[in-house]
Amino acid sequence: MSTTNPTPPSSLPISPEHQHIVDSITRLNSGSASESDMRVYASQAIYDDP
Repeated sequence: MSTTNPTPPSSLPISPEHQHIVDSITRLNSGSASESDMRVYASQAIYDDP
């Protein structure tokens, strides 16, 4: 299996709105989401945490 290291200078830029969504989902998956982080999902979205 090959491992690839991140190379930020080679990354594509994303909009501030997209970065907000990425940050919110990252906090959700790390267990530190706030109520405002949950607002990036549709009102009918279901989050299943096994």
